[in-house]
Amino acid sequence: MGTMFFSERGNCSLCGQEKMKSQGLCVYCLERLEFVYGREKTGQVYTDYFLFANDFFRRYFYSFKFFSKTYLAVAFARILVTEGEKRNLFENVDAIIPIPMYPAEQRQRGYNQVLLLAEEVYKMTGIPVYRTLEKIRETKKQHHLSLRNRRENLKDAFYFKGESDGKRFLLLDDFVTTGSTMKEAAEAVLKGNGRIAGAMALASTMHPMFP
Repeated sequence: MGTMFFSERGNCSLCGQEKMKSQGLCVYCLERLEFVYGREKTGQVYTDYFLFANDFFRRYFYSFKFFSKTYLAVAFARILVTEGEKRNLFENVDAIIPIPMYPAEQRQRGYNQVLLLAEEVYKMTGIPVYRTLEKIRETKKQHHLSLRNRRENLKDAFYFKGESDGKRFLLLDDFVTTGSTMKEAAEAVLKGNGRIAGAMALASTMHPMFP
């Protein structure tokens, strides 16, 4: 896994080439990332997100997600925290629950990128990470499925374990498109008597200006 921390040298935590300007990012990356604020209703909760997944974002995020550039979790978590704090989205949150992977899939990849994001958010906010949600059923990849098939694909795929102790949870994922994953995850938490303060994703594949 990656171990580079460009920000320690004062360089952009995403590209590592230019000097930081804002949010740990350089002017070049800030101009190419498409910051948007969107809010998708996903079942009984709303999911807030902060970036449109344009080609520039995907290039870096896929390196993080699929090619072990795990040091990029710092850059993406900083965006989550900066944009989330602007909107007070961490208020009334007792713990963060990252969306889990199916165990066999995580073993194959070697890590869960959403868990890495959550752990970096914890370092920046002090909000603990709870791994109390499990994915108990292997599912098909979502991106080629229709909305109806996405919902069927994920039905009863998650299980909330342990005691909630009255804590209010923030669900965290990397992408939101139709909201099917968040919907099923939220329902699993609620079935387990958990309380949900909100849901958050880094980016959406749907632009809020062009539904």
